[in-house]
Amino acid sequence: MKSSEKRFAILVHIGNVEGGGGIERFYLNLIKLLNDDFVSKIDIITTKEGKCRALQYMPGIAPNRIKAFPLLSNRFSLGIAKLYLNYFVWKYNYQLVHIANFDAYFCSLYESLSKRVPLTMNIADCRFHPEFENHRYDSIKKFIKGGFLSGIYSWYMNTDQSIQVLNKDLYFKAANYCFTDTNIFQPEPIKKKSIVFASRLSIFKRPDHFILAVKYCLEKYSNDFKGWEFHLLGTGEMDNEVKNLIETNQLSSRISTGFSFYLNETLNHSSIFVSTQMYENFTSLSMLEAMASGNAIVAYNLGQTNYFLQDRLNGILVKNEDPIELADALHQLAVNPEFLNQCRSNSVKLVLDVHNVKNFASELESFWKHALKSKA
Repeated sequence: MKSSEKRFAILVHIGNVEGGGGIERFYLNLIKLLNDDFVSKIDIITTKEGKCRALQYMPGIAPNRIKAFPLLSNRFSLGIAKLYLNYFVWKYNYQLVHIANFDAYFCSLYESLSKRVPLTMNIADCRFHPEFENHRYDSIKKFIKGGFLSGIYSWYMNTDQSIQVLNKDLYFKAANYCFTDTNIFQPEPIKKKSIVFASRLSIFKRPDHFILAVKYCLEKYSNDFKGWEFHLLGTGEMDNEVKNLIETNQLSSRISTGFSFYLNETLNHSSIFVSTQMYENFTSLSMLEAMASGNAIVAYNLGQTNYFLQDRLNGILVKNEDPIELADALHQLAVNPEFLNQCRSNSVKLVLDVHNVKNFASELESFWKHALKSKA
């Protein structure tokens, strides 16, 4: 029986939500955490395998809020998926479907869906900007040019320049808010002298900058860092390079490495979180989780990083992308407990008062309503 209530749907390919998968965890958390009239009208659409992953790694989310379609390993797979999605649109009366993470494999599915219901799309990759060209973006650019969308919601303001080139009439909105689960990420009463870098180990994230900054801290400020722990958490294509760099610089006894599905177990006890990635830090889920866990933040001043990190309020914005300057910022926090504690407290306050689920949901609802008006 068809629903009489108009609803929204978020179409997301759920690959890995254990310790990575930021965009997947983000929208699953939206459904899990917010229980007002707006979010009660939103469903998640994903594959059956994706639903199993979500329920396994996101306990507390209501199974009936996730609508799943099969993804078969044969030539009829996409055709069957289209039938399922068209049925969902009819049965649940979706007035708009939001593509959370574009997947080129599903292009024909998206195009088919656009004939039944208005589509909007998330841009969650900060490298999608005018100065960066890569063949990996060819399919998404073609899709944006094709006129299948009613709006683009981006984590980043500079994406607008790229969208203007591709489709100048397409409605665009950049996010001003983000959120995380503060029931899981919250500071422990007793904090450790612990500095954490947690990220995928890729060139884009620059874990080598963190390693070199630790080396400099221990060489120049050795006495001031007695008793401090350094943790480099993550895995990726730079695994071997990171291991070799740590060993070459004789830091194996000072930098602990590894990967955890449950980052809160580390962040809730740590005091300082470090980010060295290129281009941007805003909407970084690990950074926001670190803030909610009561960490002072040290990061390069790139993009909209100042949405999360306000210099000298909840950490230090490092002006130049230089491991030595990064080390100096860590030293300022390590030798000034009063400043460090103030930054830690302000990080939590920013998450609770500004970057919270209600502010994000309000902005998302406004974006969807404007996108529907622009399509009309």
